Amino acid sequence: MNLKIDRCIKYQSFDGFGASGAWWAQLVGGWECRDEISRLLYSKTDGIGLRTYRYNIGAGSKNSGKGNIDNPLRRTESFETTDGGYDFSRDANAVYMMKRAAADGADEIVLFANSPVERLTKNGKSHLDPSRAFRTNLARKNYAAFVKYLLDVTEHFVNEGLPVRFLSPINEPVWMWTGGQEGCHYSPRQAGLLMSMFAEEMDKRPALGGVMLSGVESGDIRWFNKSYTRELLRHPQTRRRLDAVDVHSYFLHVPIPFMNDRTAFLRRFRKYMDRRYPDVGVRIS
Repeated sequence: MNLKIDRCIKYQSFDGFGASGAWWAQLVGGWECRDEISRLLYSKTDGIGLRTYRYNIGAGSKNSGKGNIDNPLRRTESFETTDGGYDFSRDANAVYMMKRAAADGADEIVLFANSPVERLTKNGKSHLDPSRAFRTNLARKNYAAFVKYLLDVTEHFVNEGLPVRFLSPINEPVWMWTGGQEGCHYSPRQAGLLMSMFAEEMDKRPALGGVMLSGVESGDIRWFNKSYTRELLRHPQTRRRLDAVDVHSYFLHVPIPFMNDRTAFLRRFRKYMDRRYPDVGVRIS
């Protein structure tokens, strides 16, 4: 079948395409051909010209060895040291790939966290114990410390001249996260409160004036997106730091055909957003 495409018709627009450094950059960043790989990904003249690089700010499971994470590439280093300071020589391979991507043409870096640093979690691990499934691993008393840690790291990379455009403190909060990788569950209300604290503290840091929040990175377009969105956008300070709601487009298939129609769920969510929050975009992050 021959398809005729009218290039004069604009069907949709994209902010850009990108790639996440999880879970390969810790490995590839140590290879001899690492520069060539980055060039092929991010160069606009010698590669495919990806625009965005997502860097994972780790929780420290690689430092401690704690938790049920079999794949070593899904363990990450934390920049926090035992004396409360920072060691930015850590995670060297992944940091190198982020900087190389920026040098090759990436003009948008998204910093994201799967879990708070282990020091701040309830069980001292970067994921929940199975007996505590679907409960948050971050105590309310540690919200402020988590905010400070991520913003300190963000400010460090901004001051290094990297084009950090977004900070995403929460990743796929609906899941239970009891192993396999770093992760943290949050209820809609918990996620909304934590994001509002990030927004409030970011307003106090002039160096972060050009950084927006990204969230809440829902892991499934079918479940609870409206609940998280309502809690996220009811905070005025968050609205000032958030120009779109970010979701992930993949999900687990179930043996019910209409439940696997990804496009239909995305369209329904877009209609909901147009009705309730017409000034807020939707991004597949």
